[in-house]
Amino acid sequence: MDTAPARSGVDERAMTAGTTVRFALLVVLLLVASGGWMLSVATGLYGSGTWGCRLAAGVDPNDGGDLAAAFHTVVQRDAYQACLARFVRQPPGWVMFAWPLLVLVVARMLFLALPWWRERRGLVVPLEKVDPGDEIRAVVKELAGEIGLAQTPRVVVDLAKPLIDGVVLGSNSRPTVCMYNGMLSARTDHPEKFRAVLLHELAHIRNRDVTITYATIATWRAFLVLVLLPYVTWYVLAVVDGLASPFWPSYAPTMARTFLHAAFLVVLVYLARSDVLRSREIYADLAAVRHGARVHSWTGPEQAEGKLRRARDAFVELWLTHPRRQLREKSFTDPAVLFHLKALPMFLTGAAITMIISEITGYLKKYGLGPFGVAGPWQVQVIALYAPITLATVVVGVALWRAVLYGVLTPGQSPPSGVGAGLWLGGGMAAAELVLGEATIYQALPSRIEALLLVVAVGAVFTSWIAQCAQLWITTWRGRSIAPLMWMTLAGAVLVLSSWFVWWQYQGTLLLAGVQLAPDEGLRLFTEAYPATAAAHPTMTWAVNVAMSTLAVTTRWPLFLSAIGVLWVVPLLAWVLRPRTEGTASWTGAAEVTAEPLPQLRKVLLPGLLAAVLCWGAAAAVQAYLHGLPLEQRNGLYIHIYLVWMLLVMVASSAFAAVVASLLAGRLRLLVALIAGHIATLVGFLGILALAAFDGCVAPLSTFQETCGFRLDMMWSSIAPYLALTLVATTVVAVVVSAVVSVLRKTNDAAPSGKLAPRRLAAGLTCAAAALFTAVLANASDPWRPAWWTGGAEDQPQVDAATADRRARSVDPHVETVPTAQTKTAQLTAWRDHGGVELLDRFGGHWGNLTESLPSPEAWATGFADLSRSRPVCADIGKTAREAGRYFRVPDAEAQVFWRKLVEQAEEASNDCDRAAAGRDRKLFLQSVGKLTEAADAGLEVYKRLPR
Repeated sequence: MDTAPARSGVDERAMTAGTTVRFALLVVLLLVASGGWMLSVATGLYGSGTWGCRLAAGVDPNDGGDLAAAFHTVVQRDAYQACLARFVRQPPGWVMFAWPLLVLVVARMLFLALPWWRERRGLVVPLEKVDPGDEIRAVVKELAGEIGLAQTPRVVVDLAKPLIDGVVLGSNSRPTVCMYNGMLSARTDHPEKFRAVLLHELAHIRNRDVTITYATIATWRAFLVLVLLPYVTWYVLAVVDGLASPFWPSYAPTMARTFLHAAFLVVLVYLARSDVLRSREIYADLAAVRHGARVHSWTGPEQAEGKLRRARDAFVELWLTHPRRQLREKSFTDPAVLFHLKALPMFLTGAAITMIISEITGYLKKYGLGPFGVAGPWQVQVIALYAPITLATVVVGVALWRAVLYGVLTPGQSPPSGVGAGLWLGGGMAAAELVLGEATIYQALPSRIEALLLVVAVGAVFTSWIAQCAQLWITTWRGRSIAPLMWMTLAGAVLVLSSWFVWWQYQGTLLLAGVQLAPDEGLRLFTEAYPATAAAHPTMTWAVNVAMSTLAVTTRWPLFLSAIGVLWVVPLLAWVLRPRTEGTASWTGAAEVTAEPLPQLRKVLLPGLLAAVLCWGAAAAVQAYLHGLPLEQRNGLYIHIYLVWMLLVMVASSAFAAVVASLLAGRLRLLVALIAGHIATLVGFLGILALAAFDGCVAPLSTFQETCGFRLDMMWSSIAPYLALTLVATTVVAVVVSAVVSVLRKTNDAAPSGKLAPRRLAAGLTCAAAALFTAVLANASDPWRPAWWTGGAEDQPQVDAATADRRARSVDPHVETVPTAQTKTAQLTAWRDHGGVELLDRFGGHWGNLTESLPSPEAWATGFADLSRSRPVCADIGKTAREAGRYFRVPDAEAQVFWRKLVEQAEEASNDCDRAAAGRDRKLFLQSVGKLTEAADAGLEVYKRLPR
C-alpha cells in the first residue's frame, strides 16, 4: 500500500486543533468544582445552615413551592440577611482557594510520579539493555529526525507486555517512549508496523500533547480522591441524618440534585477527556503517515453490519480513549472526523461553562463579592466571566471554524450552518441548569421550565453567528493567514457570550424560577399617579411598565452595547478589508477556494437607510398624534409613552430593514439582517433625536416645548437609556427575521459585487460611526450611576410592611398554604430562638427599669416630679422597638397582631415619653406609661403563643 494515499485536499494542520484548550477547560472545571464542592462540605462541618432563619421568616418547607418560600425571605430581606449574618457561620473564604490548590499540588505530584510508577517494575528496562547493537536505537534516532524532533527521546521497554505497541510517558520537555515487548521482534518480523508505531508515538511528542494529557489525567485522579470521595461521603451521611427529619420531603429534591450533580460532572469530564484523547490519536496517526508510516499498519477487521451493532459500537467508543481502527483508517484519506462538528463535545462544553460560572458566582454570592457585593464587578469580572467563557468560546469557535473550512475547501461539501451544534451547546447549558438547580429551592424542577428553551435558542444563535462569520471570511480572505480574523471573531464572541451570562445570572434565573419580571406594582403606581393618562392609554401604560422593568439590567451592563455592536460591526468589516478575488492563499494549503462574492453592499445598507427614512416619518406622525393630546395628560407618564412610541418605531423600522435585506441576500442572512437592522435603528435614532432637540420649532409636531430652541443635552439624557433597550430589541428582531426567511426561502446565489473602493469606504465609515456611537452610548450608561428615572437617589426610601408585602407579591405570585401544626411549632420555635424571645426579654427589662425610674408617690403629690431618670429608659424602649420592627413577623397570625401592637405602641410611647420628660409634661408622660402598659400586655400575649 502506498505511504501517501489519496486524500482530501484539506490539511488537518490548516487551522489550530483546539485540543489544548479543551484539556484546559476540563482542568478549570475540576478545579472550580473542587473549591465549590469542598466549600459546601466545610459549610456543613461548621454547622451553619439557613434552615433556622428560613423557618423564623415563616417559610413552610413542606409547602413545596419555591415562590412561596422565596416570598417570605424577600419581603423580610433585611431581617433575613441580619439573621444569616448572626447565626449562619461561614467557613473562611480561603477554603474556596485552598482546596483547588491542594488538588493542584497533589496532581503535580502524581504527574511527576506517573512515569516512575509505570517503570517501577523490574520488567521495564532501558532500551540499551535489550538492544546491545543499538540497531533499534538507530532507527528511533532516524525517525525522530524525520518527524522533526530536535533531540531523540529516552526509550524504555516493558518486557511484561507482548503487544506491538507503545506509549509516551513524562512531559513535553522530558518525554520517554515506552515500547512494549512485542516491538523487539516486530523490528525484523513486522518492520512496517514497527516503524508506524514508533512514528505514531514520536508524533505525540512532536505535537506537544504529552504534558497536557498527563496533567489532565493527574488532575482527574486527584479530584476523585480529594474531592469527589469526601463530597459524596458527606452527603450520604447527610441523607442518613435527614431521613429522620419531618422536613425530609423538602430535603429530598436538593439531595437528589447533589448526587445527580456529582454523577453528571463525572460523566461529563470522562466523556470529554475520552473525546479529546481520541482526536489526539488521529492527529498522531496522520503525522506518522506523512512521515512514511504505511496505512495498513492500523487496519483491522471490517466494521460490524447492522444498525443495532453499529449503534452499540458507537456508544462503546464514546468511553474509549482510542478510536476504532475503521475510523483511523478512514481518516487517512479524509480527515473529516477532525473537522466535522460533533454533538457530544458541544453538549459537554455548554454544560461545563454553565457549571463553572455557577460555582464562581455561588462563591461571590456567599461572600458578598463582585456584582453581588461591595467589591464591584470590574475587580472580579475577568475571573468570574471572561476567563472561563474565553476557554469555552475558543473550544466552540475553533470547532466551528474548522468545520466551515472543511466544508468550503472540500468538493461536494457545504459549510455547516452551526444551528445543530448550537442546539447541542444550548442543550448542555440547559441540562446543567436543571442539574444545578439554581432556580429552585425545594422543588425538583423550576417553576417556569419552558424558559430553558431560551437557553437552547441562544446557543443556536451564538454558533450560527460564528459559523456565518467564518464562512464570510474563509470564502473572501486572500491574506497569508486566516488566524487573525478567526481570533477577532472569537474575541467578539466572548463579549457576546459574557453578556448573555450576565443577563441570565441577573434576570434569566428569576424568569426560570417563575418570578414576574414586569410586576403589576409598577402598573399600579403609574395608574395611581397619572389616572387620566393611564386610563386614556392602557396599552401604552402597560408597555411603559414592561420597558421600565427591562431597562434596569440593560443599563447596568454597558458591555451589552459593545456586544451588540460586535454582532454587526465584525461582519461589516469584510467590506472594508480587501476580499479574496482569485488564486489560493497559503493557509489553505493545496486546496482551492472557489471565491464567493460578498453580497452587494447596497443590498445591505440601502434597506437600513430606507427603513431609517420611514422611521423618521413614523416618528413625526407619532409626535403629531401626541401633540393633539389634552394638556392634563402631559405628565411623567406622557414622557415615557413618547419614549416607548419611539422605541416601537425604531424596532419596526429595523424589522423592515432586516426582512428586506434577508430576502435580497443569498446567504449569510443572519449577518445581513443584523447589519441592516442596526443601521436602520441608529440612523433612525439620529432623526428622532433631531426632532426632539428642535421640539417646538414645528408647531404641529411639538410634544414637550411650546417655543423653538435647541435642547440636545436634555433630550439625549432622556432618550439614550431607551436606545440601549431598542438595540437589544433590534438584535432579537434581526435574529428572528433571518431565521424565518431562511426557513421560508431557499438559498440563492449571490449577485456579483459592485465596485470595491466605494464599497470599502462606505463600510469603513459605517464601522467607525458604529464604534463611536457605541462608545458614547456606553459612557451614557454608567453602571455606577443611579437609574435615571430615580432622580439620582442612591437609596430608595423605606416603605411600610404592607407596601413591601404588595411589591413582593407583585414579582412573586404564589399561593399560600396553611402549615401543619408540626411546621407551625417549628416556625415559632425558630422565631423565638433567632431573636424573638431576646427582644421580648429586652422589653421586659425595659419595663422593670422604667418602674424603678418613676418618681416616688410623694414626688407625684408635690406636682414637681423629676422625669429625667425615665428619659434614657424611654430611649432604650424606642431603640428596641425599632429593632423589633426590623425583625421577622411572627409566623402566627394571632401572635403577629399582638407583636405589631407591641412594636407600634412601644415606639409611639417612647417618643411621647421623651417629649414629656424634656417638657416636664406630667399628663403626656402618664399617657405614654399607659401605652407602654398596653404594649407590655401585647408582649405577654406573644409570649403565651410561643412554644415552651
